[in-house]
Formats: sequence, structure tokens, C-alpha cells
Amino acid sequence: RLPWVGTAADVFVQMQFPLHSGRIAGLPGRILISLMGLVVAALSVTGVVIWWRKRRARIGARGTMRAHPESRLAPAE
Repeated sequence: RLPWVGTAADVFVQMQFPLHSGRIAGLPGRILISLMGLVVAALSVTGVVIWWRKRRARIGARGTMRAHPESRLAPAE
């Protein structure tokens, strides 16, 4: 295959590996792609941590409601 030869779809497919491996921009591109991979991993981990903390808070709030049912009542006017 010759690069940049063929239909628009062929050229698009040919560009996928160089783009996603960072080869399209040399060493700075590879470093950027590596950093972006680390950012994706960090966002995944922090998302799970935030979800876990909210889950714990929801479970704790449920226990409080069961222990003190009067707190569910509307205040008397």
C-alpha cells in the first residue's frame, strides 16, 4: 500500500495506527499519546473513587433514616 493513496476511506484507515500510536508527530507525539493514556487511567480511577464515596454516604444516610424515623417528618408549623 502507498500512503495517502486511495479513496478518502482508505486514507482514513491508513492514518489510524500512526495517529493512535503517536508516530504521526514523532517523539513529541508519542510522549503526548502516552500522557493521554495516563490521563484516561487516572480519570477512570478517580471516577471509581468518587462513586465509592457517594455510595458510602448514601448507605450511611439510609442507616440514619432507619435509626431516627422522626427525622423524616416535616417540621411542625
